Amino acid sequence: MRNLPLGISDFSTIRNPSRNFIYIDKTAQIAEMVRMFPAVFIARPRRFGKSLLASTLRDLFGKGIEGFEGLDIAKTWTDTTYKVVSLDFSAFRDVGTLEDFLLAFDLHLQGRLRAAGIETSPDVSRFPLQRWETALLSLPNSSLVLLIDEYDAPLTECLHLPERFEQYRRVIASFFARTKSLSGALRFLCVTGVMKFKQNVLTPSFNALTDLSMMPQYGSLLGFTEDELRTNFSTWLERASDLCGMSHDQLISRMRREYGGFCFDQNASTDVFAPWSVLQFLACPQPDFQHYGLNPGGTTAIVRNFLKVRGLLDPAHYDEPFLEDLTVIASDDPILELQPTSVLVHTGYLTIKKATGDGAVMLGYPNEEVREAMGNLCSLHR
Repeated sequence: MRNLPLGISDFSTIRNPSRNFIYIDKTAQIAEMVRMFPAVFIARPRRFGKSLLASTLRDLFGKGIEGFEGLDIAKTWTDTTYKVVSLDFSAFRDVGTLEDFLLAFDLHLQGRLRAAGIETSPDVSRFPLQRWETALLSLPNSSLVLLIDEYDAPLTECLHLPERFEQYRRVIASFFARTKSLSGALRFLCVTGVMKFKQNVLTPSFNALTDLSMMPQYGSLLGFTEDELRTNFSTWLERASDLCGMSHDQLISRMRREYGGFCFDQNASTDVFAPWSVLQFLACPQPDFQHYGLNPGGTTAIVRNFLKVRGLLDPAHYDEPFLEDLTVIASDDPILELQPTSVLVHTGYLTIKKATGDGAVMLGYPNEEVREAMGNLCSLHR
């Protein structure tokens, strides 16, 4: 019985034979993504595997196929290795003043540059943007892979604080602008987050980013499909069936109702289960199917802070699926001018239920866990 990778987002740890963790092989999609696009962005709710994706790319580009033996990508990968700078913006998401933010950013950047073998001054009083520009200028063409996880974390934490939000936004937008101006050094760029702050941060600064967030071919890149669940977790599912006193198919059906139903595909052709909730349930199955993913204490910051500024409709408003135009979901408007449905789709509180074929989609709650979480969330802000 292989171990559940509960709370593990490091690729090399999961793939360590001595740890005996289950690993869901998404590397065929990763290989296609890298081959097709030099710079990508993907938005997913929290706890959906964005950090594991960044870690997988870090090992792939930094070490080659070492550690990828037996996975799909090992059959086709022929690229060389590169210097890899892997940044995690959640490391300095709630630090206070602009000066504190710049210092925390610079310390993080300095450490990650050194980890990549790129020389940098130890003087932490320098601005991070100057340090970053100097580093890029020192590199040959196509020699660096840049991975940025949770790029929007500092912004979502201060969404309800306009002055601080604008200060952070300018720094992050400038970071991407300088990256774009020196992008010749990049072999590949991947940016992940919960929302795409298009007008505010990304699009003006780095319009070469390809947004994969709603592309059908990457709808299952993050999250577990039902086939992946049945194939990779079969022994755990058998154990849960016994403990919950139901058949295998009854168990899957109930898990789908409680933890599945997420669709990040504008054609509505692929559904996935929430990884965190599935792993939590399988670790300790209960006949009442407890909820884990979107409790009020762990609510995505963007929704929590959006509520403080804009508010939302009554949760019952979303009980029945409703039509929404795709342009509303993928709007370029500033964050506080977005429709609530756009924020709720990106954060996983609403999902695509059906595509109508005319540029509109049917939206609704993905599952009972989210329905309950939405009610709890809104009750805290009434």
